[in-house]
Amino acid sequence: MNWYQNLYIGETFLQKKKRIMRMVDAQKAVPHLYLILLRTDVEQNQLEVVPQRCLENTIPDLSSAVILGIASGKREAKELLVRMTEQVYEETQTADLRTYFLARVYSERQNSFVNCKGCTQTRGSV
Repeated sequence: MNWYQNLYIGETFLQKKKRIMRMVDAQKAVPHLYLILLRTDVEQNQLEVVPQRCLENTIPDLSSAVILGIASGKREAKELLVRMTEQVYEETQTADLRTYFLARVYSERQNSFVNCKGCTQTRGSV
């Protein structure tokens, strides 16, 4: 799975970030988990909010998706999406989340990577 370095996290999962990331990477079920995704293979959607249990049915090629946020339940996912939108609007004066996050994800990929254990490394560091 591709994870956004500055992952948005709902309050319920704040203390469980790394555990949740490991479980998702291992394709283990996390009750009530919703993922906020940026898909790089389709251009018509800003972001997608998908229950983890429906992930493989919704997105056939998971390598084309970047997980921007994790939340417990639909309500918390909506609250997180509002928070993300407000932040983007404050910084850009637009609500173009797709362009905003694509630029950041592209920049991240140029400078570093996130391994499956959720540890960030910068190119050149070992």
